[in-house]
Amino acid sequence: MKRAALLLPSLFFFSFYLVAIVSMGRLSLFETEPGSSTFVGIGNFVRIFTDPMFLRKLANTFVYVGVVAFSQTSLSLLIALAIRDINKTTRSVSMFILYIPGFVTGVIIASVWRWVFAADGGLLNWVLGTDVVWMLYRGTSIGAVCFIIIVSGLGFYVIVLTVALASIPKEIMEAARIDGATRRDTMRSILVPMVWPMVTLLFLLAGIGAFLIWEVIKMMGPIQDAQNIMFDMYTTAFALGHYGLASAKALVIVVLVVAFAVVKRRLEA
Repeated sequence: MKRAALLLPSLFFFSFYLVAIVSMGRLSLFETEPGSSTFVGIGNFVRIFTDPMFLRKLANTFVYVGVVAFSQTSLSLLIALAIRDINKTTRSVSMFILYIPGFVTGVIIASVWRWVFAADGGLLNWVLGTDVVWMLYRGTSIGAVCFIIIVSGLGFYVIVLTVALASIPKEIMEAARIDGATRRDTMRSILVPMVWPMVTLLFLLAGIGAFLIWEVIKMMGPIQDAQNIMFDMYTTAFALGHYGLASAKALVIVVLVVAFAVVKRRLEA
């Protein structure tokens, strides 16, 4: 009974999401344009999955999820392990510096990086002495977006893992030291296994966040070859006014996010 009572607040807020998803599902069955609406059934879904451009953006989405989720969690773990044994002041300053991007919105961050990657007068071209149009090619533009997302969110993940490492009982570490365990042995056999559940949770959060990238792509644009389905859904709805088609694309995103979470859960079992 008590457990059910604890679930009530979560169920209450989830009901709002459920209403939105049902409404979105209903709208996806219609072809809507400004001033008109026509029932097409699953026509919108057939349309998007037979569109080569949508499939290309779907592939880009998987690239973002794989690169961002793996890079953010692995780099965060390495940094957290590296700063674990330094003095408290230096560790706190390091975490603060890494978290600075978290104080500003994604639009502001993307605006700064847009100047860095600009073809004409950009900081990166000035440092390298080149005149590369970084946002013109699929590989470099996707790489730039991934880099921005990874750097922007790194601070949060480092702080979480640093706190998780600090919560490991000192008695365990002392016993390992007495048994002659080296620093490498301690990391491999104690530290990483004990924070691994937190690492997998952060991997899930980073992956979900990568599915929802859009503001960086918009601010760094126009980068047609680097667009994902989230940005495609945004432009379909708010630039073209095709809300039914955009709802179908949004449902695809919801299904992908849920599938990602389920697969992650099954791999842990």
